[in-house]
Amino acid sequence: MVLRDNEQFIVTCPGNPNAENIQMDFTVFWAMPPDPVTILPAIKTLESMQEVFFVDFIVPRGSELNVFCLFTHRLLIRAYPAVRMTTQVPSKPLTRVVVSGSTHGNEMSGVFLARHWIKDPSELTRSTFSATAVIANPRAMEKCVRYTQQDLNRSFKMDYLVALDSEEEPYEVKRAKELNKIYGPKGSPEAYDFMFDMHNTTSNMGACIIVDSPQNSFAMHMANYIQTNYMQKCPIYVYKKGDEESYTIDSICKNGVAMEVGPQPQGVVRADCLAQMRALVRHGLDFIEKFNQGSAFPAFDIEAHTLISREDYPRNADGEMSGIIHPKLQDKDFLPLNPGDPIFQTLDGNEVVYEGDSTIYPAFINEAAYYEKKIAFAKMEKKVFSIPDIQLKLD
Repeated sequence: MVLRDNEQFIVTCPGNPNAENIQMDFTVFWAMPPDPVTILPAIKTLESMQEVFFVDFIVPRGSELNVFCLFTHRLLIRAYPAVRMTTQVPSKPLTRVVVSGSTHGNEMSGVFLARHWIKDPSELTRSTFSATAVIANPRAMEKCVRYTQQDLNRSFKMDYLVALDSEEEPYEVKRAKELNKIYGPKGSPEAYDFMFDMHNTTSNMGACIIVDSPQNSFAMHMANYIQTNYMQKCPIYVYKKGDEESYTIDSICKNGVAMEVGPQPQGVVRADCLAQMRALVRHGLDFIEKFNQGSAFPAFDIEAHTLISREDYPRNADGEMSGIIHPKLQDKDFLPLNPGDPIFQTLDGNEVVYEGDSTIYPAFINEAAYYEKKIAFAKMEKKVFSIPDIQLKLD
């Protein structure tokens, strides 16, 4: 059979000789985006003998599902989208909100704030909801490292989350599955409403709001609200390209944003950066409060930076770095980089210039954590997006 959008199927399974007319319910809760990442179903072993089993796996839109009935019990199979529906605006008040710190264990603004808010969550409380705080990667935090085996913030793709557990999988994949069970499951109606994910950068980016898509109207309205009330420069960075699957921690919730503040060295907490992060979260929570109360947010046009590609450092034949960020580019995050401007200085004293056809806006310039990823800076273009009005209709 073929699963279609928002349809429920009740089918029989004659494949089991010990049962007749066993009913199975198949529900697709909402549509997948076009051309989704294809993920094969992964059905886990059923450990408990209950009247109704819950088997979660991913079914791409319009795909055929072959059912082999192995049990005499009724199965409820839930099909989830692999990519967040970014155009969806909440139809109910947001009541389950989480603030994540220590996604990277050496980014200390989030570490300090999350630990504080776990003990005293009063700052996270509003009249319509109370947010909770979580230490996302406790092992990395204890060791004051970005991660222990694998970047946690790249571990939330569905192929990680639905893979069978094994002793060989990295700690961060295990932790991603744990967080997905608590705050997800990713793409499901049961997932938390919203996540704020707190990050620091060694780059001179100031305060920055990171969203997955400009079509995420709710997140774009939140970013605009934060910009308006923060009263300082606070660029918006769209990190995803096209319909690629979200891989970050906030993607396990129905919606979310990341907050990036710098420059701050790894393993160091600066009072100014912590205060900026605190203000960003406060304004974000205030926005949710106003939305829950039915405030109208009119349509607007907003400027955002969208990712083009990522630039590597110059390298020699052995793959070693042969150049570093040019002094004229250093600390120039979100400022225009024109064709012919210097971007690297080689170790023999030569300049490497930007050879693109148009002006770009680099960010994460000389980010310490990106040396291992072979990223000298992110190349972005500046665009203006028209965001529609939103308002929660209260009963």
